[in-house]
Amino acid sequence: MLQIPIQHRGIILREFTDNDIPYVAKIAATPGFNFYALMPSTATRAEIEGSAARFVHYAQALQQVTPDTQIRECYKLAVAEVATPEKLVGYVALDEWSESRGEKRDIGYFTDPAMQGKGYATLASVILLEQFFGATTYEYVHATVHPDNTPSRKILQKLGYQATGAFTKMVRGIVEPRITLSLHKDDFYAATVAFRDKTTDQNLGKLPARPGELNHV
Repeated sequence: MLQIPIQHRGIILREFTDNDIPYVAKIAATPGFNFYALMPSTATRAEIEGSAARFVHYAQALQQVTPDTQIRECYKLAVAEVATPEKLVGYVALDEWSESRGEKRDIGYFTDPAMQGKGYATLASVILLEQFFGATTYEYVHATVHPDNTPSRKILQKLGYQATGAFTKMVRGIVEPRITLSLHKDDFYAATVAFRDKTTDQNLGKLPARPGELNHV
């Protein structure tokens, strides 16, 4: 299993607590936030707070091992700065892919709009994927994304994901398109090395150079 929390280059991936519910609600209520996964833009404050609580409680439920295997294989982690670990910046997750009946893992993330564009989602995804591939026998991690969600598609491209198909799903009574993508662990390591060679984020620093370079706290 992964050793949580994980700390690297100024950010920390940690377990969710009830104290994070107000932060999730605040992020969700931000005008213009591209909140594809949790709530529609027309949601009331009470609906947003209820959704935030369910989101955090589901993340807490994933902190347990799988009964059949006694291994924890799903993670939904809070992302914060090391200097202020109690203040949520966003989240990153590897959870069961709903389209595969639990046989595959799917990555997910969001970032507080006030902190977007600084590389948090990319770095948090790299940290989690590096640890996940190193600690499990999984060779692939999957993703689904709305075709119009350009920022998320760019993150997935940086991680090494390749498009594999498309489908539609019902979301709050509306049929919406989705793109499916897959990431092999070898492509992940190759893609993130190339990204590190080209980019050093001024706020967060370089991404981990190779498996096993991350710090645990």
